[in-house]
Amino acid sequence: MNDLPKNIRWTLKSHPEGKATLANFQREEVSVRPLGGYEVLVRTLYLSLDPYHRQLMDKPVDRFGVTGAEQAAVLAPIPLGDTLRGAGVGQVVRSTDPRFARGDIVEGYLGYQTHSICKGKGDGTPTMIPLSTEAAAGGDGLTVVQKFDAGDAPLYMRLSALGEQGLTGHIGLIEAGKPRPGETVFVSNAAGSVGQVVSQVAKIMGCRVIGSAGPEHKLNYLREELALDGAVSYRDPEAGAKIDALCPNGIDVYVDLAGGAFSDLVFSRLKFRGRMAVVGTTADWWIDPDDPVNRSPRPWWSINLKQIRVEGFVLWDYVHLYDTYIRQLRNWWSEGKLKSREHMYEGIDAAPQGLLELVEGRNFGKAIVRVSEPE
Repeated sequence: MNDLPKNIRWTLKSHPEGKATLANFQREEVSVRPLGGYEVLVRTLYLSLDPYHRQLMDKPVDRFGVTGAEQAAVLAPIPLGDTLRGAGVGQVVRSTDPRFARGDIVEGYLGYQTHSICKGKGDGTPTMIPLSTEAAAGGDGLTVVQKFDAGDAPLYMRLSALGEQGLTGHIGLIEAGKPRPGETVFVSNAAGSVGQVVSQVAKIMGCRVIGSAGPEHKLNYLREELALDGAVSYRDPEAGAKIDALCPNGIDVYVDLAGGAFSDLVFSRLKFRGRMAVVGTTADWWIDPDDPVNRSPRPWWSINLKQIRVEGFVLWDYVHLYDTYIRQLRNWWSEGKLKSREHMYEGIDAAPQGLLELVEGRNFGKAIVRVSEPE
């Protein structure tokens, strides 16, 4: 057929040497091939920008006791010349799969592109689970997509508080942090897409919540919009003293979404038999692993003497709980108890710059690219 659309995509041109730049991306415009049997052509509506996308651009290397092979098994690196990977919401343009019709709304790892040929998944199990190529794609290498019902929420919320980001925050807090009413919960990167959910859920549970962020406008957002009990900047040279003032009796639960040297300040203030949920370590991804000042965590003495429980959290270990937790998030959102802030970029050409701004902390809220409008 001669009326197939052109696909604009961003591929990995080169591996970053230190800080990523726009020179590491390559814009391409290619023809979409005709569909084969049981295939679905999807037009991307919204693309999620996430910190791990930057990590996928690197060559796997041995860092902090994790081998390159172990890293690749979880976060499969993007080969040079391949389209950058990312979760998205799209709309079916054409289909040779009888389960999918033109206009259907679907989700999957659509990538940094305007169109993708996908395989449909119809059994209702989640597609947005692991980040590895094998799990996000079918045996023929095509992205797997499935239909979903957004209810009365905007479609992009599936990439924010009512999707993978919300599940990470909600399940991570409950299953790894195990907070109890009245306890003090500290959330790093609390103004980020996952941190917003963690902070609000902890408040809903009756906890006292302190969050960290960088600039003052994000701290004000935590205090005023999300009504946290306190906020501290990780850039503040007096951060330790301010944490002490905000948490005079110590911290019961620490949900760490960043890592880095600031994490040491928080960790050292955990109470006897406190709990730490390690959900993200973005501050450690591109530092010099041979510099002991940068490495985190270094708290083994505290873990032993205070009998602290530390648990690493990966979302796809809890697939069996997705439906339960997503229903609760939807209910809270419908009731006005759960807020979500998004930073919307316009057009697929904004995706690379948006990712760089996200990594540098220049965005505010869940970073999403509006690639096109639904029909």
